[in-house]
Order: sequence, then C-alpha cells, then structure tokens
Amino acid sequence: MGDYAVTQNYGIGVTPAFYATQISLNYYFGKRLISNANGWVYSDRLRSIGKFYPYGQEISTTTNGTEKFTGYFRDTETGNDYAINRYEVPSSGRFITPDPSGLRAVNPANPQSWNMYAYAQGDPVNNRDPRGLNVVAGGDPGDCDPDDFECVDPSGGYGGGINVCVSVSSLTEQPDPWCTGGGPVGPSTFGSSGPQITVGGYSNTNSQAQQVQQDLLKLLGAIANNPTCSGWLASAGININTRLENPDGTLITSGIGVGTFSTGAAAVYGTKGTNLQTGAVITVNTLGAFFNRGVGMPPGVPNIIASGTSQAQALILIHELGHLANVLQPNDADGGQKQNNMDVWKYCNKTIMTIQF
Repeated sequence: MGDYAVTQNYGIGVTPAFYATQISLNYYFGKRLISNANGWVYSDRLRSIGKFYPYGQEISTTTNGTEKFTGYFRDTETGNDYAINRYEVPSSGRFITPDPSGLRAVNPANPQSWNMYAYAQGDPVNNRDPRGLNVVAGGDPGDCDPDDFECVDPSGGYGGGINVCVSVSSLTEQPDPWCTGGGPVGPSTFGSSGPQITVGGYSNTNSQAQQVQQDLLKLLGAIANNPTCSGWLASAGININTRLENPDGTLITSGIGVGTFSTGAAAVYGTKGTNLQTGAVITVNTLGAFFNRGVGMPPGVPNIIASGTSQAQALILIHELGHLANVLQPNDADGGQKQNNMDVWKYCNKTIMTIQF
C-alpha cells in the first residue's frame, strides 16, 4: 500500500485520461504499519504512532491520511479516526455515533458503559477501542489485534474443527460477514454439541473430578477479586457462590463432576438435554478441551486460548457459571454460543489470562 498523486490529462484534441503516480510506499506486518515514506515507524503500548494527548489530539501536528492514534487511520479531510464500525473525534474525545452493540455493550457493574458515545469508557490512558465496539486494556496479556481472525474449516463431526470467524479480542461485535457461523450447538454447553448429550462414566469423586473441583474453587476466588467479572456474573441477581459453596466456603462437590460426552462439548451446566441425574451442576467432558491439548475450541473463543491450558479451563468454567448466573443466552439460540463466549471474554479476560491451575 502507498500514497499516490492523481493527475488528469485533457484538452482539445487530447484523449482525457487520469494517471496515478506512486509517491510513497507503506509496509505492513500483521496488519500493522511498520514503515512509511519517512522510514520505520514504532508504536507505543496503546499502538499509537506518534505523540498524542489522551483522546488523540496530536502534540505536534503531522500530515493525516495514515495510521496515528492507537493505530486508527486518521482521515485526511475530517481529521477523525476510523475505528472500523464508527469514527472517533480526537478534538471532542468521543465517537460520532453510538455503540452499534446497543445495550449488549452495557455492564451493569460499570456505569461508564452506559455512555454509548464514550471512547475507552473514559480511560484513554489505559484502554483503547480497536473497532469502536469494545474496550480492551492496552498492554494486557489478552490484548490482541481484533482484526486477526481466521476462518477455520470444519473437520467433520461434533468433536472436529469449527467453521467460524474467531475474533481475538473484540467481544461484542456481530458475527463477521466474511465467515460462516459455528457448528451445531446444544443447550447450556461449552463446545459444539447436538440437542442431546449422553454422558458416560459420570463421577464426582475421581481424580479428574477433583481437579475440576479444585480449579473451580480457586477460580471463584479469582473472580471475586475482579469487579468487572464478578459484577457481570451478579448482574441478574443470582449469587453463584451460595449455589456452589457451603457456609464455611468449601465447595459443594456433589454437583461438580466429569464424564465422557457423546459430543464434542467441553462442559455442560445442569441436566437439560443430557442423561445426567438431578443434582449435577457442572459436568466436564474428559475427552474435551478442558483436559486435552489439540482439541478444537468453539466459536467466539480468542485463538490465543489453547485447549488443555489453564486459560481454556478458566474460560470453560466461567462459561458454565454464566449459565448458572443466568447472564448468558442458550447456546442453541441464533449465534448464541459464539456471543456467549465473546461475553465471557469481554468481562472476565483478565481473570482468564492471569489464573494458573
């Protein structure tokens, strides 16, 4: 990519024509500008190229028509920043149009999220908004480029790959039109599944069940230390701790178990759509992404999350906690599973990325 000068050739007896002459060349790596007509360019932790005041006004004015504040392309004519889904105005520090996600972008635990025009929820020093849809923390371990997605071809079967556009960081956006949706999904499950899941060899006492129970107890403590994640899980008025813990703070282990699933789902909340007996709360698939590396992750999960890792395990468990807390829609709703996983990542990504089991 580069900059071009356009000239017009016209006159009496002359065939009208336009000519484009290249005057500079831009180089990109991983969709990021690394070199332009002035040489190599370097970005800061918020991915800004240059020096700016908090909301994007340049300290020393330079030519527009290139990437500047947080990597946004600054429009030559208006001086506004192109954020994919809307424009941010550096002079006013806000977006021109409201968040297209509407009320789905609201976190009841964060009053700033109610402002549909706000940039970075009023904290541009620590946050950025790559697509005008979702705030991410600059320099956060989970802060990956939301334009880095991949369309994964299905490998067949419920336990195979998923034909879905996986967004790495942008978590309230609509499914990308360039990719198709995920595979078949079932109610209240994490992972691709059909309408009925047969669970074999159920146990809430074997070593794998004990691992899940220990991980869940540690995760509940980590969630309690993350106001964004805990506030989201509490937003429907359900206290997950009272449903999972005894009065002395120990886990009610009888409802937390494992088994082999007839589908590729990683876990399931409750008993609906399964052959599980009453009393099962969260059941994890011993053949799924919780315990095993190399197993495909479902739609909406950032591609930095590898199956079988602490991050995958935390995301899987929080997904099921979201169903328990009634803050997630059924996975079999239109695009439900992908949106659910995006919501889990949106509110709990810091807990997911920092916890180690």
